[in-house]
Amino acid sequence: VLRNDHPDLAVARGAVAHALARRGRGARIGGGAARSVLLPLDAAEGRARRAVCLLPRGSEEGREVRLDGRVFSLRLGQPVRIDLLTTTSDRDFAVGDLVDIDPAQVRPLPPLVTVIGAATDGAATAREVPVQLAASLTDIGTLEIDCVATDEAPAARRWRMEFQLRGDGASTAATPAREFNPPERL
Repeated sequence: VLRNDHPDLAVARGAVAHALARRGRGARIGGGAARSVLLPLDAAEGRARRAVCLLPRGSEEGREVRLDGRVFSLRLGQPVRIDLLTTTSDRDFAVGDLVDIDPAQVRPLPPLVTVIGAATDGAATAREVPVQLAASLTDIGTLEIDCVATDEAPAARRWRMEFQLRGDGASTAATPAREFNPPERL
């Protein structure tokens, strides 16, 4: 039996304890990412399909990891599709590692299809921007991937994409759309 003389303060005390732990001034419980997250790359003819590791298994929540040695091209103003894979493989991956994909050990996440903000310079045509990828896992299990422009100094532009890694949405490759029928009085 746990004793609590002031149950009405339990949520407030929990919030304070969480904030202190995030600042390194209290006990923190965490297990890190349960899976490695991989970004599949286009396969060349005759070569095995490969992927780059975005977030290694065990990465702590709230810590950003960046693929410093790799530059990608981000299309602005056009629909793009981002496919990610997860794996619980025993192999330890480091951020940015190129790995051969074993279809038996990876699981696809639902794809993210989006249009990332068009150029603000008034150009009517879409353009491509060189970016580096930065990934972090939030406390609630969301994978945040930032595309950080490499050609803009001193303050680089960032575009954020989010993937839900926990719950039903992460367990299937395609999540059926649900229709929302509001009550008549709403």
